[in-house]
Amino acid sequence: MHALSSRLPQEELLRLADVVQGFDVQVLRAALTSALKAHAESETSASSTPPLPASSEVVDPFNLDRKVIDTYRSRALKIISEGRAASILLAGGQGTRLGANCPKGCLDIGLASRASLFELHAKRLKRLATNAAQATGKTAEKGIPWYIMTSEATHEDTIEHFENNNYFGLDRNDVYFFPQGMLPAMTKDGVAVLQGTTRANSLALSPDGNGGIYTALKKHGILDDMKKRRVVCCDAICVDNVLARPLDPGFVGCCLTRKADMGALAVEKAYAHEKVGVFVKARGTKGGLAVCEYSEMPKASSEEKQPDGKLRYRWGNICIHFYTADFLRRMASPAMNAKMPYHAAIKAVPTVGDAKVEAVKLERFIFDAFAFARNSTLYAARREESFAPIKNKAGPGVKDSPETARALLLGQHTRWLQRAGATVLDLGEVEISPGSTYEGEGLADVVRGKRVDGGLLSL
Repeated sequence: MHALSSRLPQEELLRLADVVQGFDVQVLRAALTSALKAHAESETSASSTPPLPASSEVVDPFNLDRKVIDTYRSRALKIISEGRAASILLAGGQGTRLGANCPKGCLDIGLASRASLFELHAKRLKRLATNAAQATGKTAEKGIPWYIMTSEATHEDTIEHFENNNYFGLDRNDVYFFPQGMLPAMTKDGVAVLQGTTRANSLALSPDGNGGIYTALKKHGILDDMKKRRVVCCDAICVDNVLARPLDPGFVGCCLTRKADMGALAVEKAYAHEKVGVFVKARGTKGGLAVCEYSEMPKASSEEKQPDGKLRYRWGNICIHFYTADFLRRMASPAMNAKMPYHAAIKAVPTVGDAKVEAVKLERFIFDAFAFARNSTLYAARREESFAPIKNKAGPGVKDSPETARALLLGQHTRWLQRAGATVLDLGEVEISPGSTYEGEGLADVVRGKRVDGGLLSL
């Protein structure tokens, strides 16, 4: 700052000083050192022995007695009907990589309804509240608290999208927006990167990763709001997973029954080298879980199979998590914040004009909290019912695009209709509003014996 004091106008200098004062330089430099050390170790770990797979830790509902599942669901629906279960939506991403100049949640993926991703998630949440009220005999449904984590780049546009769409029928008092934190990019020797159009007058900042959620929940009063509402648990899902169902009752009820601090839905990998992290047993802990990134998994281990022919490391992480409110408060404490690791992403960062410099962006991963859970649970899900991510711009043969997500969503709706006894004339082209059904329930009374054309189905 001293070096810039003679080169910047007073107004720009004060603005920059105000931003700099928001960071603890010593903490950042310590985080940088540990993150770079871990990054160097990860580049060689792909040849080392990975942790043991977590296959034995997975609760597979497809192998459980129906009465057990019903017990899980009833427990969750009771808490949901009381407004004591909340949902967190991770929605800080932009649509830039997909060719869209808007938050990812505002994307229209080509459905007949023209619904955005935000609308799909909002209507599922509202439908779940209705189902919970009906299941528990309540005459009026209780709104589910919905906490939407944005980023500096998406915050205002996200709020505007909800305002323009009347919050998709939700009570706006149940919807809370909060931005994730930002961290300065630094060179490997700990110098903050400055940037500007014609002169260096601002810090190069970037989001602190989805693992920044724990401190953000505390900073922006979300934990206080949960306490006021007597929330006992919540889930967290990603806005760009078109099939993610908030507060899946079977999953939530299982975690509550098993007294888990933290839980996750797990799906079997589609193939050995699919680019998803896999659940493993954490080293150095008793029964703890961790996520091993695909880049850190030895090739031979990724391909290793069990006697039954299934991959040994097969349970993939799709970032659908469960938490107790107490565990979130613990994770947000200064003591736990100091223990959460930072990860280093080395990128070319813009500086002044068109110039760029190699720098380190620090970020935290949401799944690192598993290491601090006293008890955790993995709950199996079918990927065709739970996982349709949007990561890439559409194109021939491109996976995880808006086109593939749309196909997976409409494929799910076709299966629901067929199970309900309908004849679907235009396979894979019938859309059912999530406001009409949460997971395919209630369709038989409407469509059994009927022939259904493509487009948006009115129920």
